[in-house]
Amino acid sequence: MSISENKIYVQDGFRLLFTKIPNLLGIKEAIHELNKNDIKNMIMIKYSMLSLEEIDYAFKLDRWSGDPVQHFQLFNAEYVSRVLERYKNWLQKTRFNNNLPIVKSVKKRELTSEEKETIVVTGVLNFFDEFKENRHIPPGRFYAYDYLFEKKLLPPHTPEFKEKIRRSAIKHLSKSETPDRKKRKDLKAALKEIQSGNKNQSRLKLKCKELVLKYYFNSLIARNRELLDELSQN
Repeated sequence: MSISENKIYVQDGFRLLFTKIPNLLGIKEAIHELNKNDIKNMIMIKYSMLSLEEIDYAFKLDRWSGDPVQHFQLFNAEYVSRVLERYKNWLQKTRFNNNLPIVKSVKKRELTSEEKETIVVTGVLNFFDEFKENRHIPPGRFYAYDYLFEKKLLPPHTPEFKEKIRRSAIKHLSKSETPDRKKRKDLKAALKEIQSGNKNQSRLKLKCKELVLKYYFNSLIARNRELLDELSQN
């Protein structure tokens, strides 16, 4: 089974990657979340054809090689990539020397719907991990809202809830408009512009998505719940 075929399998694979392997390598420092997320994304995109067992074996081969890739106490995407590339080269050479068929086609293929979803799920889980650290929703991450909304995990969008979020979004946008030290826009004018101006509708919509995501993520944190658990039960 490749690491892109099952969500639970993916999480188990990354737990192995971030606990057992660094421990055997003698890496003393804990792996930073930014490096974890970078490694996760790299593997899902560049090495998704490898199984959990193959990744584990790649690091075992490297440790036993007598000339391991130097990590310099840094377990990051660059180091992991060098180990996995060495494994792929070794695998290709072994197959060639033993006249073994190459089972996995080197021809680029279209991702299956399951593989595409796995990539999205991994991105959403990484995003939640980042949010737990900085409580920030950066631009370009609103696909998480669309995915979680589709999975019916976000709070029910009742008329009351939608109006509450909309008013809060307007308030946030108004604050960002009014402190302009040069123009000093009036608060009521800014509110009217945000509420009625077509050019601001996309900003208002994105702000609403941001606030709903924050509301949902904070509720998970308050209840000591992991997003993976919510997705698994869905």
